[in-house]
Amino acid sequence: MLPTKVFLRFFVALVIVSYYVFFHKLAGGDDALGVGGTLESLEDIGHHFGLLPERLKLNEHGNPTNTGKATFNYNVSASGVYYPRPRRNYLELVDCGCPYSCDALELDVVFSETNASCREAVLSKMKNRARYHGWLAHQGEEFACMKSPECSNKCDPLKCKKPPLEDTLVEPREHFTRHEGVVIVTKIMGYPQEVKTLMQCLCLLTAAYNDRVSYDIVVFSTIYQWPETIKELEDVVYPAKFTLVHENRTVQALLDSMTDSRRNYLLRVCNKNHTHQVIWNTTCKEIGSLRYNWQAEFRSLHIWKQPELEKYRYMLWIDSDCFATSVWKDDPVDFSIRNNLVLGVGNMQGTGGGPGLQAKIKDYFNLYLCSVKLDQNSSLHAITGGSECKYSRFDIIHGFLHFDNLDFFRSNMEWMTKFIGEDRLSRQPDDQEAITTAALLLAPGRTRDFVLSDIRLNVMHNGLLDGKLKVTLDQYLKWWQLYAERDFPTGFSKCKSHIHAGG
Repeated sequence: MLPTKVFLRFFVALVIVSYYVFFHKLAGGDDALGVGGTLESLEDIGHHFGLLPERLKLNEHGNPTNTGKATFNYNVSASGVYYPRPRRNYLELVDCGCPYSCDALELDVVFSETNASCREAVLSKMKNRARYHGWLAHQGEEFACMKSPECSNKCDPLKCKKPPLEDTLVEPREHFTRHEGVVIVTKIMGYPQEVKTLMQCLCLLTAAYNDRVSYDIVVFSTIYQWPETIKELEDVVYPAKFTLVHENRTVQALLDSMTDSRRNYLLRVCNKNHTHQVIWNTTCKEIGSLRYNWQAEFRSLHIWKQPELEKYRYMLWIDSDCFATSVWKDDPVDFSIRNNLVLGVGNMQGTGGGPGLQAKIKDYFNLYLCSVKLDQNSSLHAITGGSECKYSRFDIIHGFLHFDNLDFFRSNMEWMTKFIGEDRLSRQPDDQEAITTAALLLAPGRTRDFVLSDIRLNVMHNGLLDGKLKVTLDQYLKWWQLYAERDFPTGFSKCKSHIHAGG
């Protein structure tokens, strides 16, 4: 057996050689990246990894002029699934210096010839981090900018100054077509902090979108809400009609409705002897939080059977911690209805499947779902197969915002029930898998990605815009402080007393 020191020296040498070989290729050796030569500039790196628009054009003042909608290139993952990678002209109003300008159209302005030292410092650091590939889109530029003293205040968002209000762009207020039978829906457990977050979400959604179409809003709450709370929510979304539905359900009643085997399993993993010892906040080994699992089960199965939704044909679902950052220029509901979609999604994130779910899919559909493919029309398609896919995982929708054809899902309750099966109060499988499998296997070609269809809503959830791009270091509250009054004045004036959650 080799001595430890000898082994460590060998390992370090191997790492150094691998590092040299990789960056030799990154610099253009053997045309390894397929770009025909050396990546000599920040823009070249950005173009290769799909992070930047085509060459930016500047006017006489040094400002970008080609501020059109984002374009996308396609990259094949290890599993063979095509992922769209948005180029970095996603935000059009950001001008507060790096890293924000790295994310926006002002990249060439910040790294102009008059700031060559900053440009070279950032370029060097980005090359050093290029090995992370996928991370480059979210962390590479921020890391490089924040760690480059040559760039001074341009690289510190905390030192950026808001532009004067007279420079604020006029917000679009285009007329949207109001469709009959549409409802906006979300669900909360109902704890006080969640209610405050819900008020923030609905106020911002009203300012961004619903004040033009006035769709009814239905909120489901597991925990009882006082009339005073409901009245405050009604005032927030006025003039839209607001309904709060109390589930009147306890976790004990839910457990008592299960089979003996499932109930005994849950008591065991939750380390409880009786159902009256279990509460919604109980966290259990193997399955996690019961309150979170119930939310997922409700969205997978029970939501389609709610009598309060029977009179509606279409639903726009939005998570209660999803926050608008601007007035919507595009209408996802109108787009989805005109294109006869059963599902319109704000983003694809994560994977589902595995042997447990694949066994249910095989039993019901007599096939396996191998992967999900995105075509050039931004439609999502299921790639199915035989036993070679019995353990496969596949891409699933990101559940924070989606359009759903209620008639379609109601008509396929047999699969939704089979999907849950005996796995009650479990996160596996979850609602994102339920909706993905139903739409792709039962209505091929009728699911679209909003962003890739040029429907860009700029809603923030978990610090990401539309689930795709990181825009601030400290999520929504930092963005609100720096940019809300400028970029979202209607939301700022209407909702500033309700802003407290970071998204």
